[in-house]
Amino acid sequence: MSKLTFSLKREWIDEAKKEFGNPIRKLERIVQEFADAKLSMSSYSSLTVEVPEEKRTALYERIVELLSDKFQMEEPWKVLTVSGDIEKMSLKGEAFP
Repeated sequence: MSKLTFSLKREWIDEAKKEFGNPIRKLERIVQEFADAKLSMSSYSSLTVEVPEEKRTALYERIVELLSDKFQMEEPWKVLTVSGDIEKMSLKGEAFP
């Protein structure tokens, strides 16, 4: 299993909550629905997920899709950072530190 931490900018969360509801809670639901993923930690601006290595990219893409669709973002990686076991992941955007 790989561990990934998805972090959102606090300022963006504060604004998004006013119009769309809590983004972290919505990301938690995505993780709960995602096969073989397990939420291991959640805070105001981030969540850590255990996921099989071969499903890391799919989970990232699902989270980016949610941010694009539900939060009407053209470039979700401007507020999203991914850290943890990210080696050998080929992802679109700039979500890596």
